Amino acid sequence: MTINASSSNIIWADYRENKSKVPQLLKDLNLDVRIVNNQITDYVLGADIGVERKTYADFIASIRDKRLFNQVMILKENFSYPLLIIEGRPNKKYGIINKNTLRGIYIYVMMKQRVPIMRTANEEATAKIIYDLVKYMNKNYEMFSPICYKRKAIALEEKRKRILESFTGIGQKTSREILINFNSLMDFFLSEVEEIAEVKGIGRKKAQNIKKILN
Repeated sequence: MTINASSSNIIWADYRENKSKVPQLLKDLNLDVRIVNNQITDYVLGADIGVERKTYADFIASIRDKRLFNQVMILKENFSYPLLIIEGRPNKKYGIINKNTLRGIYIYVMMKQRVPIMRTANEEATAKIIYDLVKYMNKNYEMFSPICYKRKAIALEEKRKRILESFTGIGQKTSREILINFNSLMDFFLSEVEEIAEVKGIGRKKAQNIKKILN
């Protein structure tokens, strides 16, 4: 069956997903779910979103037989917004894979292939994620507007203190003393060792180290 990707209100689910409760759960949420033979991925939402769903057991198995890497590549090539859902909790009965290897796979999928990964606890949670994606898509991708916070403006004196505190041996108290003794950072940077050493909390040894860095 041909998938009409322009139909944003329809979820096209691969027939193999009928082994799970997810298609029925989506129908219970009043979504139009069509079962098809889809060789690309498990769920297609409109023209842009493709979702590959894996139980944790299948995730481990697909690593062992190397299916995962091909599936992720196909997902990335066919959708603007691909998503890999890993469902369920780790269990030793599914087999053990080295933690470093798992981390490497997560990084490869998310950073190299640029396919986000979401973990869900069960089929109900997976259905809810897909449901939210459909709502998001039908609101022109504006349902979850990111909240932007403006950075608080940093006072000029605070900026100067931060520059000074980047030097080894200069903390908050010493940076305040320096700003009391010198009119500007430039005056401090151009001063002699003897002048720096006179600042409370510095001394000659620290003053010499500071001058070495500045020179």
